[in-house]
Amino acid sequence: MARRAISAVVAVAGAWALTAALAVAPALAASRPPAAPPTNPTLLLRAVRSVADQLVAQAPIAPGTRVGLRSEVEGPLEADVREAFLAALTARRLECVLLAPAAAAAETAQTEAAAPVVKPPDMTKLDWQKLQEMRQANKARVDSLAALGTGTADGAGAHAGFAGPAVVAMPVLTFRVNEARVDYVRSYHTGLWGTARVERRAIARLTLRLSPPRSDAVTWLASRDTTAGDVVLRSELDLLEDTHRPETRGVLRPAGIKKALEPALVVVLIVGLVSLFYQNRP
Repeated sequence: MARRAISAVVAVAGAWALTAALAVAPALAASRPPAAPPTNPTLLLRAVRSVADQLVAQAPIAPGTRVGLRSEVEGPLEADVREAFLAALTARRLECVLLAPAAAAAETAQTEAAAPVVKPPDMTKLDWQKLQEMRQANKARVDSLAALGTGTADGAGAHAGFAGPAVVAMPVLTFRVNEARVDYVRSYHTGLWGTARVERRAIARLTLRLSPPRSDAVTWLASRDTTAGDVVLRSELDLLEDTHRPETRGVLRPAGIKKALEPALVVVLIVGLVSLFYQNRP
């Protein structure tokens, strides 16, 4: 009898403890602050990195190869895309050299071609001391450029901190941003009068092409796209967008008249049913 009583007490205590734990667990979970959703630029960067990883993985380049990376044009989106490609290339153990954008390099070449030809000075009219000074100044300039690592004696082609043309004796990867933006797919309420939520989606589509050293020919070309999405509160959209980047500010479609009339129709139906119930009572 004593053993049975003890077993019964233990069973009751265990059941009570389990019930208390199940009752307290939701309260603890509700007390924890929800994780902050990623901002629109962060969500867009996730999509861009995913596409960059896919393109670099498919590029016909052996690990350990030294390659040049440049954008087709320069713009606000190209900086993030360049960083995404750098991360993907270094993860594949590829040594990467940043080059000036293709459009800027072509413009520089046209400017240099259109520049007037400057005739060299007549060395017969210069005395020996002046000649020596010019040689020393030229040598100091070459040494300075070599120390900076530009790889060129005349410094032509240097653009915004990118490498000069003399280091382009390597395969070159050129990328283009075809599409990169954040869209608001739909807006809805959780329940009849619940919280307004928005489904957002980041879209990224990039193109990458490979050219052999010192050539504008294209030996490989690929385009990929992907999306990344989630659901956020409508009241948080202003905090998640970047006012300085239009591609991160989606267009929120206004709710149609059907959505606005649904709660009113539900209320009218409920009132009508209650009224009919009380009218038909004996």
